[in-house]
Amino acid sequence: MARKTKSTGKVRQAKSYARASFGTLKGWKTLVVESDKLSVTVLPEYGGWILSCFYKPRNVELLQSSPRGLLAKDDPPVVSDPLFAYRDRSPGGWPELFPHGSGPTEAYGAKLPFHGEVVNRQWRAEIASARGGEAVAKMSVDCHLMPLRLERTLRVAAGSASFVLEETATNCSKLPFDFMWGHHPIFGKPLLAPGAKIFAPAGRSLTGDYVPAGWPLHEGKDLSLCPAEGSGSGEMFYLDDLRDGWYALVNSEEKLGAAMAWDREVFPYVWIWREAGFAKSYPYFGRAYAVAIEPFSSLPGARERGERLLHLEGGESLSTKLVLTGFHGLTEVTGVTKDGAVRGR
Repeated sequence: MARKTKSTGKVRQAKSYARASFGTLKGWKTLVVESDKLSVTVLPEYGGWILSCFYKPRNVELLQSSPRGLLAKDDPPVVSDPLFAYRDRSPGGWPELFPHGSGPTEAYGAKLPFHGEVVNRQWRAEIASARGGEAVAKMSVDCHLMPLRLERTLRVAAGSASFVLEETATNCSKLPFDFMWGHHPIFGKPLLAPGAKIFAPAGRSLTGDYVPAGWPLHEGKDLSLCPAEGSGSGEMFYLDDLRDGWYALVNSEEKLGAAMAWDREVFPYVWIWREAGFAKSYPYFGRAYAVAIEPFSSLPGARERGERLLHLEGGESLSTKLVLTGFHGLTEVTGVTKDGAVRGR
């Protein structure tokens, strides 16, 4: 919806727009795709990390910034363990976990690091459409530990608060490969607040030990409600048996929300990590307040347990789409379309 402004007694329509540009932040190259409603900042050199999703109608950041924030390019992290470099580097935001998620493991003669490889590699990036009705950029990265390539097309349309991420994974070898794939958007204040609620069409949840449990209620606890900052709580659990691929996080007091829609056949699970001062050791030291709600292809440790992984034969590709939408004015969400339109009341 166009915004109205007053000038010399007359009401005029503010123009919708879409644009894309390169810039720098703390020495790192940035790629920004934005509309008059939403601005998305990506760090191609920094693991393709989506650092920011800024919702303009409410002038708020939807994603969380870690207590340490983004490290400057000339201030590299002291790596505590090469297989856990993700924890040394994470600025918050929205990393992509590929071709592995969860703890380090071994596959095909390689040691796969915590949360995969692409978060530690430089991505290629180019702008396909900088102005007009839609801003479009393209990114790609080749894995070193597996012969897999990941390509992205990023889209933001004029007048829209939805960010579209079209992706393709390709097996560049002639051999078959199994892999994991997930997205790890981390939300923070002001969207995250005491009682902020997760809406998702899941048939059940799974505990941290993968034991089936209820959703949203389990043993008298409403798992959809987020804790208060500093409450000392922290947990990891999972949503399973999804009727559709979507979720929404809503701060009902502020009537502010973020919703994500995706292809359930590619990402049939949702990982949920909540931290409100529970982790007292490195790297959080009790300072983190965050909730990550993550569409994922597999459960943690799936390779070790012989459970579901994605599979590509030699030369094959797999394409999918995710959409993140910022919204306001709702306290409950009943559905999110594949194009990111949010239904609720």
